[in-house]
Amino acid sequence: MRGRPLHQALFSFVAAALVCAVACGSSEGPPPLQFDTALPPDSDFATPTPMPPDDSQLAATEPSPTPTPLSVDSPDYDPILPMSKIFQGISRTAFGRFTLNEDLAIDGLREARAAGDKSMAPVIVTLMRFINRQSVFDEAVLTIRELTGQDFGGTPTDWPEWFEWLGKNLDGYRPPDGYAQLKRRFFTDIHPLFEVLLDGYEENSRIEPFEIEWGGVSPDGIPPLENPPSIPADQADYLADHERVFGVSIDGEHRAYPLRIMNPHEMANDVLGGEPISLAYCTLCGAGIAYSGKFDDIETTFGTSGFLYRSNKLM
Repeated sequence: MRGRPLHQALFSFVAAALVCAVACGSSEGPPPLQFDTALPPDSDFATPTPMPPDDSQLAATEPSPTPTPLSVDSPDYDPILPMSKIFQGISRTAFGRFTLNEDLAIDGLREARAAGDKSMAPVIVTLMRFINRQSVFDEAVLTIRELTGQDFGGTPTDWPEWFEWLGKNLDGYRPPDGYAQLKRRFFTDIHPLFEVLLDGYEENSRIEPFEIEWGGVSPDGIPPLENPPSIPADQADYLADHERVFGVSIDGEHRAYPLRIMNPHEMANDVLGGEPISLAYCTLCGAGIAYSGKFDDIETTFGTSGFLYRSNKLM
């Protein structure tokens, strides 16, 4: 939900803390995470010690037959299965969870590619930036190229191009049921508080789950200002005349929030004119929006979630 501009002297009530985005309107997008142009070869990673075979494995003398690839239109094809393999396989290698097994992700990618399952495109693009095995990354790039007919490059630094294109064309590549839940579980491995922030977002969010992306910081990794002290304007000798401030007026009380101070915090929770407010500042385009801190007579404050939506800060 977006707030109205400050100059209208109105404050929007915020119905859901997660889906409040600063209305930046920036076309540049968030600064991408720093990637190398190529992943290290798989041989550079430690190979986990194999588990001893159980009796059933010892008794097997013939390899299992390779299953016939299923078409996406086949009643026997279930997109949830390859999607789960892709999520689990990449999660295991990215976070070291359970037994490292990149083959699980490769199996899921090959099944999706053989079926021509376009619904795997958002799954692959979501996880592409986290893949740390060259063999898995190569398989992911091959699969996304075949499913979309597009080619935006085959290195980790090309992920933003894939993400931007798919965001504009998502109607033709809707993810399978369960995608949002698996994405939430994956992000929880980055930080446990993401489980709380994203709880129920697949049903309640007014924005597209695919376009909610991790911005590279933890919850409150950018600490907000909490009821910052103020001084009279004529005592603010640390500010030059040309420096910008965000001005807010409520019920005859006026306050200026210097951009210089807002820049490292991006958020300020304050009380002005007896009303709680949250001022959000977008560092990408210099826009500021003040939200009411009341909803259904409940007072609340906002902070940095760690997520972005179309380059906008999710509070």
